[in-house]
Amino acid sequence: MIVEAINILDLSEQMGESFVKSWLSSFSCPKNSEVEDYLKNSAVDFAKKGISITYLVFGKDDKKSYLLGYYAVTYKILQVSRSNISRTTERRIARFGELDSLSNAYSLPAPLIAQFSKNFADGTPKILTGSELMRLALDQVQNIQHMAGGRIVYLECEDNKFILEFYKKNGFTVFSKRYTDDKDSVVFYHQLLKFLK
Repeated sequence: MIVEAINILDLSEQMGESFVKSWLSSFSCPKNSEVEDYLKNSAVDFAKKGISITYLVFGKDDKKSYLLGYYAVTYKILQVSRSNISRTTERRIARFGELDSLSNAYSLPAPLIAQFSKNFADGTPKILTGSELMRLALDQVQNIQHMAGGRIVYLECEDNKFILEFYKKNGFTVFSKRYTDDKDSVVFYHQLLKFLK
């Protein structure tokens, strides 16, 4: 089976937005409704507005194409506190970032893998592992950095031991937490970064 990642804007231009949305409607991620909702309700609009670009990962055999998963990438200003990182990591970050002496943190533009998920819909072949999907995302980030510069990519995840271990297994390191108000409670996300070659 041939596996490829396609920019949602390119696919919309070639096949039409209604065609793309029909593919998106077949996506299912029962363990995380946020990633499913993003893909079905925000991905096309965010791409058109330039907020983030979603890449749909398709598998194709002789008879049929399957939506195997997706990832979304955007650029953000990353804040990394000196107190949370080792001296080695700080030296590497200092090449790309600017130190704010008041906050004692580096600010640097970096690609964020903003959304990431396999498709768990019935009938979807289980041929793509999470690590293979991550490799596709990281390859895309490296392509972006080849044109625009940089060596760091980051992501955020909920406080979920399984997900956290998955990202660590794929070379990401926790460097901080980000807190956000979620209706009646405060939720925190682990922030992880990875240096790319």
